[in-house]
Amino acid sequence: LHSLRRRQRQMCIRDRRATRLREIDKIYEHAKRLAVNFFNEDLPEAMFSNTFIFDEIRRLVQPIPFPVSNSPAAKKARIAAFLSSLGSRLAYMIFVPYYTQPDDGDDNKKRRNDAITILLSDLSLSDPKRELHLRSVLLATSPGEQKNIAHERAEIIVMELYHNMGVLLSGEQQRKFAEALRRFCYEAIESWDLLRSIRVKVEPFIKTEEDTEIYWLPAELDMGSQVVAVKQDNGSGKSNGLGSKPSLRSLKSAKKVTAVWPGFCYGSEVLKQGFMLLDSQVRSADEESASSHSRRTWRATQRAMTGSPVQNRRS
Repeated sequence: LHSLRRRQRQMCIRDRRATRLREIDKIYEHAKRLAVNFFNEDLPEAMFSNTFIFDEIRRLVQPIPFPVSNSPAAKKARIAAFLSSLGSRLAYMIFVPYYTQPDDGDDNKKRRNDAITILLSDLSLSDPKRELHLRSVLLATSPGEQKNIAHERAEIIVMELYHNMGVLLSGEQQRKFAEALRRFCYEAIESWDLLRSIRVKVEPFIKTEEDTEIYWLPAELDMGSQVVAVKQDNGSGKSNGLGSKPSLRSLKSAKKVTAVWPGFCYGSEVLKQGFMLLDSQVRSADEESASSHSRRTWRATQRAMTGSPVQNRRS
């Protein structure tokens, strides 16, 4: 009888874990589908002349490279940049145990973890039972207000990404992008509500002390029939990097790990690894971005020389 009960408890634990994984996977798959639907298309050539837009996005999403082209590597970089921007905002603003209103003068867009989030996170490691009790009490006090705050934060995320990444889309696509992103954020809130009320605390991470396969998996940015070519059609057979899945051995020798999507801890265990880009995955996009920057710098120098008094006198 004791053995039977133990097996039943183990099966129950496995079932609960599988349920949590399904919710986390559902959020990521929806986000990836959103990214591919809107950022896997060719951008109009006329847009490439507006270097300010690309320079600003590049500044916001660094260290992810952001080539100014419609190459396979550039498209994958746009998908990765959107997922990284969205994932980091969800981790700090939505995937938290309890939503608090910002203090007067506090910019919610620039905030990181608030005091309650930090307290519950520390307590979950030192005293899980007390953390569960405190979190349960907090969540039971004002469910209506919690939902309102979550939706307010979702609107902040929508507006930020609409202005930062939506500028790459046409007018009609911009409207569809904002609507689709809002629906996604609301669905992510519903999924997270199921996770933040369970007995063992689930919380995201976007940085780790050790960059190993325990915490990270290489990101695969292809989706079914919407696969972007893995090889660049230039006769060299050179991989575009972002299109192929590297082996986990390459993670151990990587010079840097660039987070694309948060991972999730379940108490003191890793429930789901985060997704990242290895330096080997972004090499082609990095080289293309550097080459594009060099060409723009050369053209700017030529224009400056042509318009300079010295150059005019020489002419």
